[in-house]
Amino acid sequence: MSRTIPLTRGAFALVDDADYGWLIQWKWRLNSHGYAIRSIYADGHSIYFNMHRVILNAQPGQFVDHIDHNRLNNTRANLRFVTRQENMRYRRRHANNSTGFKGVSHLHDKWHVRIGLDGGLIQLGFFDDLLTAAQVYDAAAKRLFGEFALLNLPDHETPPAVEAHVAMVLARAGCR
Repeated sequence: MSRTIPLTRGAFALVDDADYGWLIQWKWRLNSHGYAIRSIYADGHSIYFNMHRVILNAQPGQFVDHIDHNRLNNTRANLRFVTRQENMRYRRRHANNSTGFKGVSHLHDKWHVRIGLDGGLIQLGFFDDLLTAAQVYDAAAKRLFGEFALLNLPDHETPPAVEAHVAMVLARAGCR
């Protein structure tokens, strides 16, 4: 079962019953990035604590991810420890993305697909239609990132031809 903790600006954070009792002792607020935080003033400066990090007792250098991307859903089932790379892979598409799909851009009257891996980019190809391009990105993301893949079309089945194309391109790139 879960309960809500009031924040500033009329917002609420969702937490598990087991965490509610000790979290409610502090005044929490909504920061400009959409996270529930609290602060203390010590040694002449403010120290900030993110609720999701407090719940999992995250240490400096550890990353905590909200699985559903809702920064106010701080139930333990929605939080997980991730590496920095996993956290970056699970990010949403950039705000300036004009195609509406992660990893897809429009170039030379075609839909260009690429995916980032280990600091580099793998070119997945050029496609005539946007839907196929989005499916290609998704197939590559699933193969490369597993549960940390943020998909463009999570409810769509990937066509076998798209899967075969992605397998071939990733094999050529030296990926699994």
